[in-house]
Amino acid sequence: MPVAVSTIIVNYNSGQLLQACLASIERYFVQEREEVIVVDNASTDESWKQAQLHFPWVKFVQAGENLGFGRANLLGAQHAQGQWFFFLNPDTELHGDVIGAGLAFFKSPASLGVGVAGFPVVNAAGKPETSAGNFPTLWSLTKELLLPGSWFPHRLKTKSEAFFTLVDYVSGADLFVPRRYWVHTGGFDTDFFLYYEETEWQFRLKKLGLTRVLLPKPTLFHQVGTNNHKVSINKIRIFEKSRILYYVKTQGHWAGQYCRVMLSLFYGSRWFLGKGSHYKQAAQEVWHV
Repeated sequence: MPVAVSTIIVNYNSGQLLQACLASIERYFVQEREEVIVVDNASTDESWKQAQLHFPWVKFVQAGENLGFGRANLLGAQHAQGQWFFFLNPDTELHGDVIGAGLAFFKSPASLGVGVAGFPVVNAAGKPETSAGNFPTLWSLTKELLLPGSWFPHRLKTKSEAFFTLVDYVSGADLFVPRRYWVHTGGFDTDFFLYYEETEWQFRLKKLGLTRVLLPKPTLFHQVGTNNHKVSINKIRIFEKSRILYYVKTQGHWAGQYCRVMLSLFYGSRWFLGKGSHYKQAAQEVWHV
C-alpha cells in the first residue's frame, strides 16, 4: 500500500547535520504513513554513508554528480510513492509532528486551492527566521541594490486566515506539496542549479490560481548558513545567475537585462569603495551568466 507522504531531502556534504535531521524525523516517524528519501549529490564527506548506518529505514538515492537543489529534488520525487511530497533541507530539525500536521491540513477542507504549505522556522535561540517571502519585482530589486535599506524596511506581505497565513512564496527549507500539483507543473525548473527555484515554481502556482500558505505550527529549527558554499565569487556567480534567470522567466528578457545593469552597478560600487577585488569580477560576470 502506497504511503501518504514522501519526505525528500537533498544532501551535499551536510556532515552531522543530516543525521540530526533524520533523528528528528525518526521521533515522529510512522511507517504506515510515510517514507524518507535522501538524494545524495555526490558528497565527498561520507555524510550519506554514516547516515545510512544509523538510519537503515531511509531510502538513499545516489545522484552520481552534484545535480544542484532543483534537479536532485526532481530525482527524489521520481522515487517517491506518496500522495504528498515534503521537501526538507538537511540542516533542519523537526520540533513536533510536522508530517502529521501537514497531512491533517491537506486532508481538511481548509486546504482547498492550496498549492504548497510551509511551517515556521526558528534559529538556535528559538527566534523566528524567514519562512516566506514576497515575489521579487524590479522595484524591490532596485530598492535592495541602490537605496539604503533603512529607508525601505522589508515588510512581508501576508494575509491571515483562520487556519494559515497567505504568502507569496514559502522558503525552500520546507515545502509540503500535493503530488498532483507537482506533477502538473513539472516541479522545479531544471535551468536553476541553486537558489530561486522554489520562488519561480511558486510563481507558476500563483498563475494557476493556487495559494501558498504558512501553517502556524509545529516549528522547524534551521541551522542557517551551514552548507559548504563559501562566500566567494563562485557563490556570487551561482546566486546571481539564478536571480537573473528568475527575472527572465517571470518577467521577460528585458527584465533580465535590467537586473544585470543593477547588479553590475551594485558590485561595481562595492569594488570602487574598496570592499574587495572579487566584486569587480562579479560586476563583469553578471553579463556572462
